[in-house]
Amino acid sequence: MEQKREWRLLSTRNVLGGVLVAGIAAGLYLGDLFKGFGFGNSLGLGTGGKSNSSQESKQGKEEGSTKTVVQSKTTITPEPTRKPAKKQNNHQVVKVVIADRSYFVRSTDGDQATDLAELVELVNSATGDDDGIRVRIYRKPTSRTSTELALRDALLEAGVKEEQTIWVINPIDE
Repeated sequence: MEQKREWRLLSTRNVLGGVLVAGIAAGLYLGDLFKGFGFGNSLGLGTGGKSNSSQESKQGKEEGSTKTVVQSKTTITPEPTRKPAKKQNNHQVVKVVIADRSYFVRSTDGDQATDLAELVELVNSATGDDDGIRVRIYRKPTSRTSTELALRDALLEAGVKEEQTIWVINPIDE
């Protein structure tokens, strides 16, 4: 003779199943909420709002060499003795650092702030190394996806092939 089991709403199995589903849902929600968890250091999908940080940095360069331009948490102080990055291109490979919404050209003298148009000109004039690499792009943990995508799109539009570009996967702390 078969015994019929009575269905109970608050049985241990039902409660544990509900807690498991709620935990997975909370984990997915919190994973999207906080930056830095998971494999998020790639150029995946994502867009940001347009910024006027390049306009602010242009104004800072035009108004004087001692002006300090503050963008969120980044402070840039142009130095009067340095030449613009595009005039001193003796690079085979251009090293670019992206920090927040700004671009910097890395050289032996240090990182020099530049805007997107100058950076594309500099990469176009680079000769490349033996493997054909013309630009190596480093990112700081504060780099914005929208800034990275803008650089990628500008380089592709200028005729720089993806095979000539290396995106360094791990963010730099320097």
